Amino acid sequence: DRGLVHRDIKPANIILDREGKVWITDFGLAKLYDQQRSLSRTGDAIGTPRYMAPEQLRGICDARSDVYSLGITLYE
Repeated sequence: DRGLVHRDIKPANIILDREGKVWITDFGLAKLYDQQRSLSRTGDAIGTPRYMAPEQLRGICDARSDVYSLGITLYE
């Protein structure tokens, strides 16, 4: 909703507080998403490969990449 792409969703970056609320941490690779510009140069893979969407491995990343990474995290 706010145009932010995390780019490194993985179990190590998700924590639960005492009430069971989920928090995403480590926004070191996060970027504001602009459809007119790429987040990184084509060919730059940024994130943890095990949790990256196939297109993210090619350097193409948007909010769907975070959804893919979250899906792998939840599956594990």
